[in-house]
Amino acid sequence: MPAEVHTVPSPVRSASAFAGLLLAAVTGLGPQPLVLLTTGSFVTVYAVGAAAAIRLPPRRGKGRTAASAAIVGVVFPLVMSGRYLLWPPVVTGAALLYVRGAGREPVPGPVGRVRPMNRTGSPLDRLRDDPRAAELATYPFDFDPRFSEHVEPVRLASGAALEGIGKDAGGGSYFLCGDGGEERPVLHADSEGSAGIVGTGLIAALQLLIGAPCWGEALGELERRGREPDDRETEALLASLDAEYSEDCGIEDLAGNRAELIERLGLAPLPSGARLLDMAREAMALSPSYVLLNEEGTAYGPL
Repeated sequence: MPAEVHTVPSPVRSASAFAGLLLAAVTGLGPQPLVLLTTGSFVTVYAVGAAAAIRLPPRRGKGRTAASAAIVGVVFPLVMSGRYLLWPPVVTGAALLYVRGAGREPVPGPVGRVRPMNRTGSPLDRLRDDPRAAELATYPFDFDPRFSEHVEPVRLASGAALEGIGKDAGGGSYFLCGDGGEERPVLHADSEGSAGIVGTGLIAALQLLIGAPCWGEALGELERRGREPDDRETEALLASLDAEYSEDCGIEDLAGNRAELIERLGLAPLPSGARLLDMAREAMALSPSYVLLNEEGTAYGPL
């Protein structure tokens, strides 16, 4: 069973690092700084506190690199200048600024607390609660659950509600249409004025995006052939498009990513490639009922 490993900073270690650095600041500026400097105890307190602070962010994370660079960057000129009394406040500030972000960069590794997959809630809940699921959905399946505003204000011509649920790498957006839960149709609007329904519900949309990321190209190719293919031809076409997509985007294991994301989202096994394309056609048939307008009232074209 796949599991995600996170290095999680210890609250006790965090508190100890902060206390050590702050104590160094107060003591170093006290009435006997020369004694402390002579004995070397002040330098020891500083070194231990700074080292602990650097260890707080995850290994190989940007936070640790930034903290290390900041501390080294201020220590070197201070050592060269001999102004040791400036060490504590400067280093304390630098460490506290960067340690604030500790733990926000989950990095797989052999050391740390194992965070199990979320096995409750809807697929959207799982995407929001499971960083690994969100990472896989974003790449290689081009559905980023961290929704931000669309490239322009949009609304449905019917006046029904739109709920943003995801983005694609090109600036397009995914919306649930109307009122209700995740059984609502999912509309995809790209950043260039095209929109259409890509799933009769959230699960259908996710199955299509995960199972056939090149579904649009597949439908276009089948239409150009001008005849109804059998299941074997459809599977071969989708496999060929998957291979081309993997090569173009540097994806090492698309099938493995697909299987892991399906499990993490708690989805049923994917239907056949032919069925996925049928689902895409069924969704697209709903598009005329969900016309998307921009702020000027201009309708988006079909996907």
